[in-house]
Amino acid sequence: MKTFTTFIFLLLLAGTQAVLAQNAYKWDRYSLSFEAPFKLDLYDTESEDVFGSDNDNYAVDVSGFSMDYYNQYVKESDMKSSAFSIAKAYGFFNIKDGGALPKLTNGYYVICDSESGIEGARNAVVILVLGLDEKRKHYIEGTIYCYDRNQANGVQIAKTFSFAN
Repeated sequence: MKTFTTFIFLLLLAGTQAVLAQNAYKWDRYSLSFEAPFKLDLYDTESEDVFGSDNDNYAVDVSGFSMDYYNQYVKESDMKSSAFSIAKAYGFFNIKDGGALPKLTNGYYVICDSESGIEGARNAVVILVLGLDEKRKHYIEGTIYCYDRNQANGVQIAKTFSFAN
């Protein structure tokens, strides 16, 4: 019995460490947060409506907008259509359906490719995230650049995007 109890304790400890290994990022201005399985450095963006973080292999950039912007430039029949349209407008290609985001009621993502030369970006897999917080009248667009082309990590980050309650 003692061996079994020790095994359960070690299993719980290992699980707790795995959870704590996530790096959390919060953007107070738009009540948005996300997590990454690795450290990202925050950088100045010259605008209070843009949140930027990166490392050698990934960049997560999020822009926040008012509902007026959303209603004028984005609003389509659904977030899925908007995600595809915006990805095309940004010049991304090989756009694939990602799906609804589990922590954003009005959130959706697509997976696409970028070419080097698009605003100085290296060739990357890009996860484009859209989210709408109707309660606070916020709309966000996020791009997760996966320069190492490991889209699984980018999707993992996308699925953690959430607005504070």
